[in-house]
Amino acid sequence: MIKILNARLVSEFKLEIDFSDHTQGVFDAGTYQYRQPTLLAQGTMYDTRGHLESHA
Repeated sequence: MIKILNARLVSEFKLEIDFSDHTQGVFDAGTYQYRQPTLLAQGTMYDTRGHLESHA
């Protein structure tokens, strides 16, 4: 399993991330800022992994 070791805020919506496999990446959340529909639906329950919870 690859883990996030460190995350640094680069700008308002951008993170530089260091991973346990000695790689680095940049996550730019600004590209999702005006996405429709939103990534997380309002009033919807998600588990800790970000998956929709079933209410069946």
